[in-house]
Amino acid sequence: MKLLSQIEESLEELAPACTLELLGKPCTPENAERRLGAIAALRELLRQGLDAEAPCQVQDWPCFLSQALNKLMATEIVNLLPWDNLAVTRKNKKSLESQNQRVVIDFISFYMALTAHIALGFSSKQTDLITKARTICECLISSEGIDLKYEEAFCLFLLGQADEAEVVGRLQQLELNSDPASQNSILGKDVSRANQSLETWLKNNVLSLFPDTRDCSPSLVRFLMTALKK
Repeated sequence: MKLLSQIEESLEELAPACTLELLGKPCTPENAERRLGAIAALRELLRQGLDAEAPCQVQDWPCFLSQALNKLMATEIVNLLPWDNLAVTRKNKKSLESQNQRVVIDFISFYMALTAHIALGFSSKQTDLITKARTICECLISSEGIDLKYEEAFCLFLLGQADEAEVVGRLQQLELNSDPASQNSILGKDVSRANQSLETWLKNNVLSLFPDTRDCSPSLVRFLMTALKK
């Protein structure tokens, strides 16, 4: 019995590495079942990690989760966890749930989840996902003290609750903060390029990050005409 217990413990310790290995395999029909199993294993590891009283085999959560999310499609990330609920919990910094969550899910991983919601919501024209992205954004601004005003304004724009000028202004500020010395602004001084600039940001920083949204057109006009009429 002792040997069996040791074998089981050894297998559990291998779970994170095996999960990453399986997630790294090509998304082909032949690998579909194993991929589903790996995602289920990842979800279980996260459940254990978020439960302060449960044993967990992951030693370095930021590294492990970042690697795992980088191997997932936007759809898989969105469906992995109730991210908007976790974001709300995260705001209460003094709670045990919030403190434990920060050990498991760092800001980088949460930002990836935010991006996945925008990407999938835009590509599938599901405004409910954009609404969840906005909730995540608001909570991260509150809990982390990090400036995500552009992402927040962009979500509001997609929901028809902000005008283009406001979003462009946020993008200009984002660009200035990232490269104050830049003389080649993607916005330049031509206001007529505003829509194109927003689409460029959307394509390069959101849609292109995930295999299932990479080929989606970044047309804002098409999204607004379709999604907001539902």
